[in-house]
Amino acid sequence: MISVNQLHHQVTSGEDNLVILDNVNFAIERGQSVAITGSSGSGKTTLLSLLAGLETPTSGEIIAQNQCISSMSEDERASFRAKNVGFVFQSFHLIPGLTALENVALPLELSGNPDAQSIAKDYLSKMGLAKRLTHNPTQLSGGEQQRVALARAFCVRPPLLFADEPTGNLDEKTGEHIIDLLFALHQETQSTLILVTHEARLASTCDQKLVLAQGQIHES
Repeated sequence: MISVNQLHHQVTSGEDNLVILDNVNFAIERGQSVAITGSSGSGKTTLLSLLAGLETPTSGEIIAQNQCISSMSEDERASFRAKNVGFVFQSFHLIPGLTALENVALPLELSGNPDAQSIAKDYLSKMGLAKRLTHNPTQLSGGEQQRVALARAFCVRPPLLFADEPTGNLDEKTGEHIIDLLFALHQETQSTLILVTHEARLASTCDQKLVLAQGQIHES
């Protein structure tokens, strides 16, 4: 499903080149759940962004869905993401001027799905938000906003789902509820789930754990 070969990524900081990822190699099978862990500043979010096609590496190869996304143009990567990728952010990234229903329906409508509204309602109901359809993000709690974000990511049934610290802005009880919902949807859709987390329980729930240290990956 995803193959990473000799991945290297660096950024310029002043007059120096800062190496974030150095000769990273690993493979993820279709339908697996994978946790990327490591200390703060170890490059976890950078790696996730590269795997999702949000950024391009300095060198190396990323194969996803039998396509080399690391060699794609920006427009090609945008098209790839629209067809294959769902993303859940730590800070939710809901559109403030839209209701919960409109936020979830938007990616479906952009893909031309004629049943966007009914599918969005169904996923919000699965999230326990059937009575919050017309509420804007500012009228929802953090946990409710993250449930809307989960519904938005899963409703298009992407083969690849990425999550960046999905419980990072939530209290422990709410975070545990989000973890349960995340894995229930993962099982239902049979997506490949790749997430960045500091949460031990969330990482231990995954099939595979990749630990980032000094720019390199260690499996555990």
